[in-house]
Amino acid sequence: MLKRSLLVLLSALFPHVASALDYDESQQGDFSESPDAPLQILLTEGSNRVVGIVDGATDVRDYLTFTIEDGQQLLAIDLVRYQDATLAFVPGNRGFHAIADGSTSYVPDSTTASLFMGGAHLDPLIGDDLLAVLATAPLAGTGFDVPLGPGTYTYHVQQTSPSPTLYEVDFILAVPEPSSALLIGVGLTILSATQSRGPLASTGTDSPFPARFYATWQQSWLEPCGTGTMAGMTTSSRSLRPVVMARRPRTVK
Repeated sequence: MLKRSLLVLLSALFPHVASALDYDESQQGDFSESPDAPLQILLTEGSNRVVGIVDGATDVRDYLTFTIEDGQQLLAIDLVRYQDATLAFVPGNRGFHAIADGSTSYVPDSTTASLFMGGAHLDPLIGDDLLAVLATAPLAGTGFDVPLGPGTYTYHVQQTSPSPTLYEVDFILAVPEPSSALLIGVGLTILSATQSRGPLASTGTDSPFPARFYATWQQSWLEPCGTGTMAGMTTSSRSLRPVVMARRPRTVK
């Protein structure tokens, strides 16, 4: 009850813009404290903010699990807030957080440290990309590549200090844009489909235009201005004009 009251008070003091998904313990209920039964959340494309409180006296760990579908990537986990839950504007005590592969996790200690994908201290560095730090596995785990690809994962936050600590993290989920190679492949497919419609009408030349649109230049003799015959006209009395016509197919004798 105390934990929920603290969350309601802090949410009123420090409001934030609603995002694709907001899971706030003060609204939806506590996260699971069991590594064997984490709370499942659904991530949607874009920003997915999660707010909770942990403390060493009554609620040491919060566990949540999520799935990244095929074609999606987790780009980052941004630390939005990390502060003392009883004293406004006071940073929270250093905590611990980790990510594990699968829908369950572990209680972190010396015997389970290597079972995580990555684990690190959780510090009040607002805006830090926590996923990039976890990927290097500074305190636990084997390390992993960022962005994080399809699969089911479990994330948890831990605070062993008796002072309640509020945290807010933002899971940034994205669908990557098509690669250049894919775009080129689509373009070649369209080009191939266009060319497969059949050859253009024959014009008797190397022109790529159909016969009905074939354009050529034909010398045209103008009627002489004055007396004389055609044979007696000079070159200067002739002119060229463009004529658009359909060339008849040649007949082979």
